[in-house]
Parts: sequence; C-alpha cells; structure tokens
Amino acid sequence: LLGDVDRSDAWQSPESPYWLGVGDTRLDLRAATLPVGDTTLRLRGFVGDVKVRVPPEVALSISSSAMITDADISGEKHDYIFTPFTWATPGYAEAERRLHLELIYFVVDLDIETVA
Repeated sequence: LLGDVDRSDAWQSPESPYWLGVGDTRLDLRAATLPVGDTTLRLRGFVGDVKVRVPPEVALSISSSAMITDADISGEKHDYIFTPFTWATPGYAEAERRLHLELIYFVVDLDIETVA
C-alpha cells in the first residue's frame, strides 16, 4: 500500500496495472520495449505523484479519473477537480507506437515529459 514504483532500466512494458495506496510512480520509457501498436499502462492508487518520461517516437494518450488531477504535460498545465481529464498527442491515432496511460486515483499529480 505504501511505496514507490521506479522503472528506468530496460524493461518490457506490462499491460497489467500498478497498484499503490500512497506513493510515487516514476516510469522512464526511453529504455522500455514498447511494441508496435497499442500499449496500455494502468496506474491505480489513492494519492500519488506520477512522472513519466516518453521518447518522442511514442504517441501518448492519457485518461485520468481522479477527484483531483494536477497535470503538467511538457510545460502545459491542467488542473481538474471532480472532472475526468483526457489528453492525447497530435496524430495519436496514426502513430506506429501508441501508449495509453490510464489513471484511477483519488488525488494525482501527473508530470509528463517528452525526452530524447
């Protein structure tokens, strides 16, 4: 229930959910193996900070069902209270590699950074 998830090594991107009660999730996808097509990462928790680094060749979509979502996507700030949050990179549907980040939290602070 309490703890952190930190993935920055070479790893296979799982489609199974990450569950945390209270904790931080840091996912660096630059060394991850993402297959061609759709990949969904499900993150679940009560309160958490989620930081994801995405390589530029991966298109990203986000859906957050949280009571409070505080999102910073490459410097673009979004704050939502009692409202679902959705976002996608331009051209998401046509991209070769697509990652869908699905968040279900009570309170989540989301930080997405596109890095080479």
